[in-house]
Amino acid sequence: MGKIIILDENTANQIAAGEVIERPSSIIKELVENSIDANATIIRVEIIKGGVSFIRITDNGEGIAKDDVGMAFERHGTSKIKSANDLSHINTMGFRGEALASVASVADVTLVTKVKDETTGTSIHIKGGEFLSLRNTAKEIGTTITVKSLFYNTPARFKFLKNDSTETRYCNEIINKIALGNPQIAISFISNKKELLQTPGDNQLINTIYAIYGKQIANSLFPIESTNEGMTLSGFVGKQTIARGNRAQQSIFINHRAIKSHEITKAVEKAYESTLMKGRFPFFVLNLSINPTLVDVNVHPSKLEVRFSNAKEIFSLIYRAIKAVIEQTNTIYHQESKNDLPDTFSFKNQVKETTPTYEPTYIEKNAFHEQMKQVKEQFIQQPINSSKPIAEEIKNDTNELIGDYIIIGQLFQTYVILQRENDILLLDQHACHERITYEKLLKKYENQSIEKQLLLAPIEVRLTSFEMNLVFDNQEKINRMGFEVDQFSDYSIVIRTVPTDIFGDNAKDVFISAIDNLKKDDHEALYMMACKNSIKANHKLSHEEIREMVSLLGELTNPFNCPHGRPTIIKMTKYELEKRFKRIV
Repeated sequence: MGKIIILDENTANQIAAGEVIERPSSIIKELVENSIDANATIIRVEIIKGGVSFIRITDNGEGIAKDDVGMAFERHGTSKIKSANDLSHINTMGFRGEALASVASVADVTLVTKVKDETTGTSIHIKGGEFLSLRNTAKEIGTTITVKSLFYNTPARFKFLKNDSTETRYCNEIINKIALGNPQIAISFISNKKELLQTPGDNQLINTIYAIYGKQIANSLFPIESTNEGMTLSGFVGKQTIARGNRAQQSIFINHRAIKSHEITKAVEKAYESTLMKGRFPFFVLNLSINPTLVDVNVHPSKLEVRFSNAKEIFSLIYRAIKAVIEQTNTIYHQESKNDLPDTFSFKNQVKETTPTYEPTYIEKNAFHEQMKQVKEQFIQQPINSSKPIAEEIKNDTNELIGDYIIIGQLFQTYVILQRENDILLLDQHACHERITYEKLLKKYENQSIEKQLLLAPIEVRLTSFEMNLVFDNQEKINRMGFEVDQFSDYSIVIRTVPTDIFGDNAKDVFISAIDNLKKDDHEALYMMACKNSIKANHKLSHEEIREMVSLLGELTNPFNCPHGRPTIIKMTKYELEKRFKRIV
């Protein structure tokens, strides 16, 4: 006798539930998406004990006709597609017809619904896949579905659920995502009879963001709007101050469907690359409106993953749009002290000295650029190579003007101090010079105009076989960076030319660092070249050198972050200092 059998419908539904229904938040996602497809403008989600014991979703959508209520719980029963051809242009959130059948196979489900043209509503009750009742009932237009005792008949699945608070958090997160993708819908979320979310449903995304994340986040965003080749990108990206140590505050939507996309995330983070420190991730809420025929949403059971037929064009659109906004709105760190120094301070025991911490806020960059315009003119009038001695120019340490700023001097031979009226600017000399060097290199690299110098004695560099392949696979990029190399042996090359700004033993280190970072991309290599070839900390600068550095900084596209994202400039005020010295209470 053969071993193959056809599974009964209930078993098949429970297997499907294993793919679609992982936990209470999965049910909420599927059922709320059904409400969205029914053109609801108000959706209310209620849960008890993390949704394990009780979920109720109420909407004012179009409802389900009496004749269709029973069919809605049949596996693959759907009104959203008619044939396989429809899969190439899906405009609805759901389309497989698996959600209701899957939920009903592992829970106790009651659905009450009414459409506009019917005089009474319809109620259906199904438990564990077993039909219990179907009757008429009083109901306003729309649908209410109640799910109780999730996984009561599948204890193996039940034991993998987390505690109630964790499951509530998962539910909250999924509702937040849906709300951000549908600001035209008023969505409320109630857990254990306590309202955790209420969005206005006014079709203003910024107001939905405010409802979810609060005032500070909403006031720290830049709008995004860009169109190219039939695609439209819209939404908001965050200032660097609200970047987080994880990607929890990143939301991506394709035609208002919440998805996960490595390509889109990479494009956004690439745009932020030189303005955020490593390990910090930007806030963003982005919706890409695109022709449905260019997207395959039928990749994953939960519909979170999609495939694009034009991934490169999407990457370019997102990267360029966000990069442009960041460059237009770059900011300078303005430090506000949050912690007071201790009331008593002992010179005898400073091992555990308390260091005050700061939370950065921002001011716009335009004012700084305007102030720096004067610096360039001053250089024309007072060239750096003036024969006038520095001592005479400064006149017995009298502080020198640079534009509107006075050069106060250098702190720890690492930080430059400038003053203008009641403002103090602290510049990290390495970070500033690194940004200057990087932008100079990048411009020349893109124009293929990095100057080279021929070495009198070529430098031999031993490499691994992987690195040898990397060098010769990227020889055109390496040449554009100013290096010309030849193979010397099976495991070594010789450097014959280097960029003109690189001298001596530093050339080998810069080349090796560039090769290491070519494994990521050519911009990473330029970052490292700029870092290796910049003024370091603990290096004394003359006033002329400071003047030149600040002048060049003022001409940059982004003078406020080094290529690795660290701030170059911190602003403090006289008021803040006087407050810390208790001159102002």
